[in-house]
Amino acid sequence: MTLLPVRRAIAAASLSALAVTGLAACGSDDTTEDASADASSESSESGDAPSAADGERAEGDAVPTEEFIALYTAAYEGQTSAAMSMELSGAGMGAAAMTAEGQVDLTTAPPQLAMSMDYAGEALDLRLVDGVMYLGSAAFADLGAEWLRVDISDPEAAASLGIDPDQFTQGLDPDAMVALFEASVESVTYGGEQDVEGAALERYDVVMDGAAAAAEFGVTEQDAAALPETLEYAVFLDADGLVRQLDMALPDPASGEDSTITIRFDDYGSDVTVEAPAEDTTIDFAELGLGELTTP
Repeated sequence: MTLLPVRRAIAAASLSALAVTGLAACGSDDTTEDASADASSESSESGDAPSAADGERAEGDAVPTEEFIALYTAAYEGQTSAAMSMELSGAGMGAAAMTAEGQVDLTTAPPQLAMSMDYAGEALDLRLVDGVMYLGSAAFADLGAEWLRVDISDPEAAASLGIDPDQFTQGLDPDAMVALFEASVESVTYGGEQDVEGAALERYDVVMDGAAAAAEFGVTEQDAAALPETLEYAVFLDADGLVRQLDMALPDPASGEDSTITIRFDDYGSDVTVEAPAEDTTIDFAELGLGELTTP
């Protein structure tokens, strides 16, 4: 049995987690401004959530950290679900191009996720349910299964794959992200209103202290040492105050090249059901007897 399908699935899952957390976002390059986002729909109205714009703020103005955190908190208040999509491209981190689409259930703690990905031309599926990660690939047919099951709530099992469970759970949890902002934000700048494929979005450029962010998310000392001093990314809010887009850059300190990531959110409040695959279609990673298997 070749380990390549397993390695690719794990690599794609790790990149997805990294993208969602945005913890490795680089502060040296401008984030992309040309990614698309859909306008708010009836199902995504946030009711009493405040607008991102106050009618007086000008592009380039400093935004008080507590005000930005209040906006971010209000964006998710009362929300039960969302659709999300993601694009990763570029030579940084040795990453192959990846696209993904899925749904997140915000009613659970931590939130649960179902996502379909195209990673390096290979179709993969990812589900996170009750602390268990399921990786789906046609290549797993050689194992007599459709899904690889990994209990990432078990530190030993997660470590054997080189996976940090917090990357999957905290990055999906709005409360955890608020705690991250509270602990590490150095500055927030209003980037102005931008027309993104017909949707008027308010841009906020956030700069965080790299060491403080790493400490809040429990990043290992080795990984924290590879982070830049500051982390920077752009948060886009719509007229209803909902988070619609995050733009980031992922640096590779060795090569000096970056990968770029755009994450989009839509269809807040839509019906979402994230379920574990049928047990007879899964195989537990521990059953493979592969020992420690980290991504190349």
